[in-house]
Amino acid sequence: MIQTKFPLAVALGCVLAGPSFAQYVISAHSGLIHYTEGDVFVGDTPIKQKFGEYPDVKAGQHLRTTEGRAEVLLTPGVFLRLAENSEISMLSTALTDTRIDVVAGSVILEASEVQKDQAIELTVGGSVVDVRKRGVARIDAGTPPRVRVFDGEVTVAESGRPLTVKEGKQLVFTSVPVVEKFAKDDTDAFYRWAGRRSGYLAVANVSAARHMYENSIPWQMGGWYYSPYFGMFTYVPLRGRYTNAWNHSYYAPTQMYRPEPINPNFGGYSGMSASRGYSGNSGQVYAGSGGYQAPATSSAAAPAPAAPARSGGGGGGSREGGGGRR
Repeated sequence: MIQTKFPLAVALGCVLAGPSFAQYVISAHSGLIHYTEGDVFVGDTPIKQKFGEYPDVKAGQHLRTTEGRAEVLLTPGVFLRLAENSEISMLSTALTDTRIDVVAGSVILEASEVQKDQAIELTVGGSVVDVRKRGVARIDAGTPPRVRVFDGEVTVAESGRPLTVKEGKQLVFTSVPVVEKFAKDDTDAFYRWAGRRSGYLAVANVSAARHMYENSIPWQMGGWYYSPYFGMFTYVPLRGRYTNAWNHSYYAPTQMYRPEPINPNFGGYSGMSASRGYSGNSGQVYAGSGGYQAPATSSAAAPAPAAPARSGGGGGGSREGGGGRR
């Protein structure tokens, strides 16, 4: 069983705020296994995660699933999710040179932010998929292999020439590869599961960004942020807001604005929050990514949303809908 108190993949800096705390994480390399459900293995060793404990997959190792799924943190802001009966080989875990071979099955890569000095490459069937921009892409290592882009774009090095695959397009690796359209709404259970995972992390982001803003916590670069309230990592960008293919958003602390009273007789608030704003006299802030509502006057981090019970580390609900995957 592979476990660490906190992963070797990160150097932790603790941020204290009264009785509660969260941890800002500076990645040292890619490969943190953030969440698993069902049967997941590093090599032939099954992963049995515990709450708050995260193993990692090292360079040269294989991560595979049978009747299970997994979520891996790569460079800051980039998530890789594996479907059932899938396998990846971690070729390199360096932040400046993260390389992964998709051996079997299907993976979905969500890039909420890609730093300029960091490179991410996924190989499938001998071709290289280069990820340099935000977006959501799916790679299927079938016969033939296929790359679909649901958001953003990727570059594929095929037969010595680069091909750009943009949102709503796919590249099927036939004898003569051609970029063509596909139906973005033609999805399956794995894609929907990846979207729900993204939603949980996005809700945790709203909590973390508010907590950091309201407690004046310095934030000098985008990075992973561990929230004990949710028992999971989330990503907090340096600035702005990113909304992904599932319409979930990640906010920077500067996007979470303090409300100002407009009428003491009603107790309402004016001004706008990045997460869909403070509305009228309701005193509520609506976090668009996940449906969470919290009192606007509260400076505490958000409580966890109602979600199915989870199994193992990574938090945010591991079983989807009554204990089954769908």
